[in-house]
Amino acid sequence: MTMNNPGAPAPDAPAPIPQLRFTQAFETVRSVAAAIPKDDFILITLDPEAAVTTTIGCIAKIVAQRAQIVEQLPRFDLNHVDRLETYALALGSAESRYKAASKPAEPVQELAEKLIKIRDLLVSDITALANRKLLDGERLKTLNGTHGYRNVGFDVLMLCAMLRENWDSVSGRTGVQTAEINEAEELADRLISAVGRREQGEAAVAEATEMRQRVFTLFMRTYEEVRRAITYLRWHDDDVDRIAPSLYTTGRSARRKSDIEPKPETPPAGGASPASPTGPAAPTAPVATGGSAAPGMPDNEPFGPA
Repeated sequence: MTMNNPGAPAPDAPAPIPQLRFTQAFETVRSVAAAIPKDDFILITLDPEAAVTTTIGCIAKIVAQRAQIVEQLPRFDLNHVDRLETYALALGSAESRYKAASKPAEPVQELAEKLIKIRDLLVSDITALANRKLLDGERLKTLNGTHGYRNVGFDVLMLCAMLRENWDSVSGRTGVQTAEINEAEELADRLISAVGRREQGEAAVAEATEMRQRVFTLFMRTYEEVRRAITYLRWHDDDVDRIAPSLYTTGRSARRKSDIEPKPETPPAGGASPASPTGPAAPTAPVATGGSAAPGMPDNEPFGPA
């Protein structure tokens, strides 16, 4: 048995697993996206992942135009600039959720077999730690058992939580390493998610598909408003595509204004409107038209009252 030096400082507890900023952004915009009417959806006619990476790469250059926008376009809704990165990150999360829901189900049986072995090892180690009074083993009595995939997954999550909560006391006195705890939690997450997807089936796919569409619409409206403003401001500099490039040319060299296709004046009637390249044929200042929705929300105009 390995004993720690009583005079040695306690090992640092593992840092909490940070919530990815993509997930945070998705949760932030969930209610806003859910409020978008289906008739206002913009059809997804470009690669969302490419759009996200392009936007994130351009955020600094876009934000650098903020002061000029304030000065020359005082009626422009700055929420479009300020929320663009959040909407891009949210779209990245929505896209990954859509793909996760749409992909073939993971091999549940294989995952369960791996987790049962991990569960047994964790129970053994935690029992030994409890016998040495290094943690409270009473929670072991609440384990669900190995009958049922869901039970296995949640048992492993609870066992990992017991170790994390008592890491100051048990670190160095168990063969379990933090990397193994991380792996066990990841496998448990995958198993529980796979079981859930299998149970929900088409409903989960439909929900992920609709939310992806909603967040895409929110993102595209915001990006196009920002690009429209920058196009007006930078028209004579001929560098709009180096600041806020068209998302329809991602992967190709940026076009100059002479190559920009004019935006169709009238969208197709009924249903979702297809996303289309934007760019004015001449530098026309954006004008507010008195939308009723709150700034930054779907269906609003980009500017407040004069």
